[in-house]
Amino acid sequence: MKTTTPIYQSVNNDGNFIPIEAVNEAARNNIIKYAIFPSRMQPMHKGHFECLETMASAGITPIFLIGSCNESEEVLDGKNYGQFFQPSKNPLTFQQQQVLRFKAWDDILSKLTDVQKDKLGNPFVIRFPDVGNKDKWIKMVNAVPEQCKIDKNSCAYFYVAKDVDQKNNKSAIESLSKYAKDILASGMPVWQGLNKTSEYNNISATPLRVLSSDCLEQTCETVVYGDQLKKWADEAKDQVLNEIPKVADANGKNLFSEKQNQDLGNCPASLQFCSLLRIIREAEKNSCVKEELAKLLKHDDVDLSIAGSADEKNICGMQKLNMQFDKAWLEHKQSKSNPPAHNLEQVMSAVWKRVSSFFKIN
Repeated sequence: MKTTTPIYQSVNNDGNFIPIEAVNEAARNNIIKYAIFPSRMQPMHKGHFECLETMASAGITPIFLIGSCNESEEVLDGKNYGQFFQPSKNPLTFQQQQVLRFKAWDDILSKLTDVQKDKLGNPFVIRFPDVGNKDKWIKMVNAVPEQCKIDKNSCAYFYVAKDVDQKNNKSAIESLSKYAKDILASGMPVWQGLNKTSEYNNISATPLRVLSSDCLEQTCETVVYGDQLKKWADEAKDQVLNEIPKVADANGKNLFSEKQNQDLGNCPASLQFCSLLRIIREAEKNSCVKEELAKLLKHDDVDLSIAGSADEKNICGMQKLNMQFDKAWLEHKQSKSNPPAHNLEQVMSAVWKRVSSFFKIN
């Protein structure tokens, strides 16, 4: 692909992160002031945090696009994208995501000099629901500067290169994702970064979503703000157990059996309770969500007890229930003639395989 749109690169030099001179020059000349950073961060880990440190050191302010924040009835431009309500992959709410991003940025600023701080503005945080259409997504990204009331020419799309791309010695343009290539082709500069700590390039948030809250708090080598995640996970467990008796069908019969209720009480708190809480909250306002949840809970194979290792890294049946809900909800929405969606069955199968491998579960 030939393009005259800039690709600002960063390099690893003997383990030290050094933004390429083009990035510094663009920042010094007030050409690039903002980095559009689409991300889910479910949850935030040290790879994400280093990306923000990179931006701050270059004098560039982030525009956070919080992706996959769809609710069960997500209407955008007159179309419903509720099929992308995927709580098993997105346990944290948009509001919780906001808290973590602002906290991270404030902590990074606290370590900068006054001169460095003066170059930075206030970060933006924008809800960015999934739409299942790349062209539409590209248009949405290009509309962000206007939404923030800033000059489009002062923005660059931030993309993190993967280790596999570096090892394959790919050129800058070849190592961009398909989305980043299209962003570049649309005329927006792309800033391709690397983590200064190479191990952080390949951290997966998937196994982190099933750790017990105590383990989350203690996993300081990977997780960021584990204490806050523990607090939310513990609160979510309490709220789930408190609201389960209220989740009933049209005849007033509780959707959760007594045994399922007890099993959940015996499960360690984790972000999976945040996922289940999101489902329950949606069920309270959307009867279709309640119907799909009821169907799943009636299945004989739905066991919400702990199913995995006996240490703090527990995988419980709740993880499977949350993933099954994602699949069932997608199928329900597709049957209502909504826009085509990703094949979640394959995605979920791959996710469960990664989680099982992480905990060595057969």
